[in-house]
Amino acid sequence: MLAVHDRLFQERYEQKPPKYGAKEAAIAKKLIKDYGFAKASELVHALFDSRDTWIQSKGYAFSVLANTATQTQLIAAMSGRSPQQDGLDGLREFVRG
Repeated sequence: MLAVHDRLFQERYEQKPPKYGAKEAAIAKKLIKDYGFAKASELVHALFDSRDTWIQSKGYAFSVLANTATQTQLIAAMSGRSPQQDGLDGLREFVRG
């Protein structure tokens, strides 16, 4: 997961991201546990596709993926659904499915 983020960050900024630590490793582990590797990887891609100003202001940092609201927003964008229609559980089920 961190390797995916690293590659996408370098493609965008033409430099390495700040060093990853235990916090980022724990986030990656949880994302993989919750969504599986393939869908978690899609979530990282969705992070870099996001036009959300908060995500942009954080420099597309991997750590923003620890935020449940950010996950919900990105999952909604990936699914074409809205959190208001399906709720968080519905969106997570989409990702797992």
